[in-house]
Amino acid sequence: MDNVTRLLLAIILALGLLLAIAAPARADVAMLPLDADARLEIYGQPVANKIARALQTGGVEVVVVKAGMDVPPSAQLVIRGKITGGGKGTPISISLEVSNPVDGTVLDRLNTSSPGLNEIDKAATDLAFRVLPVVRGRLDELAKRPTQPPIPPTPPEPHGAPRPAPQVLIGIAVNTSVGSGGAELRGALKRDVDALTQRAHRQPRDVDASTLHPKLAATTVSSAKADGAIAFEVLDYTVATHREHRAGKTLQVPLARARVRVRVADASRVMFDRVVATDTVVGDREMPVDALAARVAAEVLAILRPHLRRMVTSWP
Repeated sequence: MDNVTRLLLAIILALGLLLAIAAPARADVAMLPLDADARLEIYGQPVANKIARALQTGGVEVVVVKAGMDVPPSAQLVIRGKITGGGKGTPISISLEVSNPVDGTVLDRLNTSSPGLNEIDKAATDLAFRVLPVVRGRLDELAKRPTQPPIPPTPPEPHGAPRPAPQVLIGIAVNTSVGSGGAELRGALKRDVDALTQRAHRQPRDVDASTLHPKLAATTVSSAKADGAIAFEVLDYTVATHREHRAGKTLQVPLARARVRVRVADASRVMFDRVVATDTVVGDREMPVDALAARVAAEVLAILRPHLRRMVTSWP
């Protein structure tokens, strides 16, 4: 091989390496580190890595999502899990959930156990190879599913008719793991965001929250000729009761917390996509569940409003 040929080969290899580095990560599956108690926390990432390697060996594109990373927009499934137990005389339990990244719906659950830390690697291997056919089956189902049709454009107004207010698409979903209070919170969010949208001189328009997935939101807004879109996904909503004893009476004070993923998009891009977590919201004594949900929804909107003002200067 002469020097010119060697030089050309070196250039080709170098270009290939640069392209591989620059190429964005693609993933069918996003593998999150497993949650664990403090004493088992060091095993969360290694177990996730082992499961990811088993899936990759089986031909599944996987990205291991580490701390500070976002779930890749190409991910069709998300795998998360927990490592628990391991106390004196207690086996270690490893559980996995395969979920839909759009609405958080849990599709499959798998678990295994290990009698102690010495055998946790064996238990993780067992779980890794059990999850492979489950993930393959789900990906096959998704490949056969028809794509979501775009929202038909709004027909033109007759000549001379007053121009309607710009529309904002509103989609609200509730994770299936959320309890019965999720319906009250969804209704309260709907009332508040509709009122907020109308104060901004825009008309709210309900859409299926799945059409506002990060990969679809901008296209959905453009197809609908809307001014923008706001999507809510209730990830968690918990209500507890604090009991007070006064003057021989027991009074119950409700306490609530919520985690809601909020996404704001226009016709060109997703401008905001974060999880909004409220502090503990304290209700009044003997407060009805719908009134408590309304107070939590108001807290979510209060956290969101400054971000909306930065993105849309005319927002109230």
